[in-house]
Amino acid sequence: MKVEFTRTGPYAGVLSVEVEAERFDRALDEAFRRVIRHVEVPGFRRGKVPRFIFEARYGVESLYEEALNVLLPEAYRAAVEEAGIVPIEEPEIDVESLGKGQPLRFKATVTVEPEAEVGDYRSIALVKPVVSVDEEEVERELAAMRERVAVLRPLEGEEAVVQEGDEVDLAYRVFLREGEGEDAPERELEDAKRDEVTVEVVPERLLPGFAEGLVGMRVGETKDIFLTLPQDYHDASLSGKPVRLSVHVKAVRRKEYPPLDDEFAREVSDFDTLEELKADIRAKLEARVREAKDREVRDALVEKLVDITEVELPESLIRREAEAIVEELDNVLRSMGMDLARYLEAVNKDREAVIREHWEEARRRVVGRLALLAVARKEGIEVDEGRWREKLAELAQVYRTTPEELERVLRREGAYEALRRSVLFDQVVDRLLSYVTWVEEAPAPSEGGEAASAEGAGSAEESSGDAERE
Repeated sequence: MKVEFTRTGPYAGVLSVEVEAERFDRALDEAFRRVIRHVEVPGFRRGKVPRFIFEARYGVESLYEEALNVLLPEAYRAAVEEAGIVPIEEPEIDVESLGKGQPLRFKATVTVEPEAEVGDYRSIALVKPVVSVDEEEVERELAAMRERVAVLRPLEGEEAVVQEGDEVDLAYRVFLREGEGEDAPERELEDAKRDEVTVEVVPERLLPGFAEGLVGMRVGETKDIFLTLPQDYHDASLSGKPVRLSVHVKAVRRKEYPPLDDEFAREVSDFDTLEELKADIRAKLEARVREAKDREVRDALVEKLVDITEVELPESLIRREAEAIVEELDNVLRSMGMDLARYLEAVNKDREAVIREHWEEARRRVVGRLALLAVARKEGIEVDEGRWREKLAELAQVYRTTPEELERVLRREGAYEALRRSVLFDQVVDRLLSYVTWVEEAPAPSEGGEAASAEGAGSAEESSGDAERE
């Protein structure tokens, strides 16, 4: 197949394609197999008409339209991939010539990503990332490990008094109050009554004031706890209303934690000593911080690149990216048990308003990609096939398939080029990082001194249950 792309404007061009005669003839064969199922010719059963009789009766030209339906989409996708362009709208296709035993020639007028002009990307300055983990972070990880192996011990007798962090079995009744005073009229909320419920006495997990009211209660004790339901309470008819909870404590259990010693280290890990365990925790935390800092630096580098890039963007390209951002938002909301429709209703906005809110973010995303492509062209960077294969193998493992099958799916779904680009962009950022001028991180603000703002730092760089919360 012969492919030639000619740019005719900032974001327009013509793709000239010639498809081999053999491929067009195979498309004619497929077109005949499709068409003949619906054709009736006297003396033949439907679908059994010989090809030469069909062509004699209707002409081979009657198959051309179906052959184009078979071949054009596939040929267009392959031509786009070969030309290395990314159309952002459906093309206008003009078939110039076709015929049995002849090549198919067509032109596609396409709207494509514009080419960006990038400034002096070799003079970008960034704050040098500092990777550090303090002792408190290590201790928090150890505390989380202790939490996982803690044992709940039932409390009895004099020690059976509720403390924060305990697990408590209780029963309660809820009364809606018509005022704040103790003698205010009230009515019981029958649906809120519980005869057996277990709660963990952690303030942020319970209704405001409920955990505090439980602290100090003894097993067998009944107590009134007066609360005001929060404004975001799950039952809107009760939001902000005062209530009385008549609470009876049935049992209390308290977590017992193992001591932080070598035996603990052996229990929760493959290490023999607590010091070895702490060293491993620190190393893993540092690796996590290093990875996060690396992402931050790479993002900051692209942001700097955007600031020194000039490009004329079609509105359709920005809109498509803004809509993609809104789709991402919808996915996040769904993972939280919500969706975009309910979100829009809650914030009293329509989809278009949210798209417009993300317009500038979308614009910068698009400019960032175009800037990276421009640098790739200037630096002569192409996709490293080794890294590409590593990426395919990594994703194939995630999706439990083979790299070869994944590549076929990517091509079929039109996602092949986007993934190839992601690998290319990583390579471009690696190259840009080799040019970066690193500056030391601004010191923390001191008393009486003026804190260095992010903006100031940037300028310096350039110059250098019902009772439970539901």
